[in-house]
Amino acid sequence: MEKTIMLFSYAKINLSIDVGDVMPSGMHPVDMVMQQISLRDEISIRFTDEMPPEPINSFGANLKGFEIYLRTNLRYLPNNRYNLAWRAAELMIDEYGDRVNPKGLIEIFIKKRIPVAAGMAGGSGNAAAIMHGLNAMWELGLSLEELCEQGAKLGSDIPFCLMAQSKSNKDLPENIRYSNIASTCARARGTGTELSKVRPLKSNILVVTPRLSVSTRTVFTGIDECTISDRPNNDKLCRALRYGDKNTVYSEMINVLEEFTLKEYPEVAELKRYMIETCEGARKVLMSGSGPTVFAIFDSESQAKKYATVFKEKSCFAFWARTMIDRKSVV
Repeated sequence: MEKTIMLFSYAKINLSIDVGDVMPSGMHPVDMVMQQISLRDEISIRFTDEMPPEPINSFGANLKGFEIYLRTNLRYLPNNRYNLAWRAAELMIDEYGDRVNPKGLIEIFIKKRIPVAAGMAGGSGNAAAIMHGLNAMWELGLSLEELCEQGAKLGSDIPFCLMAQSKSNKDLPENIRYSNIASTCARARGTGTELSKVRPLKSNILVVTPRLSVSTRTVFTGIDECTISDRPNNDKLCRALRYGDKNTVYSEMINVLEEFTLKEYPEVAELKRYMIETCEGARKVLMSGSGPTVFAIFDSESQAKKYATVFKEKSCFAFWARTMIDRKSVV
């Protein structure tokens, strides 16, 4: 017995981020709007009941008779429990493996295109794709709500990635693709897992990632010491998206994490300044997530493509992309 599925795992950008005071749990409450874009990784999953001749190192996990074999096209990425995609497969085994007979080998290959640790939920999207893929191949019949509940155990961005991928992977079960909560744009509150659909923004995006790493933990710790000068009005932003008021959308696109990241990482501040000064026709320039990625929004596809070429020549990871839209709901 053998089954395979190939899924796309898309990047996201943050149209806004607001952060509250740290909670007793050590986490920060957030209020943010996330938008899926067309930059994507490719995830191939093969499930077979033919086990490898030698056991694969399970890194101490109890895999209930299953094996997980993970590979990527990037040698420096971990292929074990330090990879969120591996842990997503482990979670699905732990929660639903008893329903699957016969047991077998889960073979995963991830072709990465989304820059790693760039504030675009690349790893979270990979984990979401694994959960979608195993739900489909094992014919578990899980709802999107159930998948999101499980995904929240691994990371706060995963429920949004599950919602958004449901709209953009045709090989998923119908109850997932046509779920009432499936959306490529959503508002996230609380710890990031309280999600509500938002009408998506239709735009062309220039995504630029400098060659440095930014620690999300460091940013969220440091933001407590910052005086936030400007916060997004996400009620107003979501209304503007709903009614197609793009000028208000752009004026309410604010990321409070810039207050810390731009001060602590001058390379990111310089990149944003340079993009504002040089990207003619850009409607908005903003940092995504905790950084270091900075993106610019254009009405013109040709302008976005032009500046992607310019920044590639400056040794940055630079991509042109489109926002992903729900076919019946476009701004």
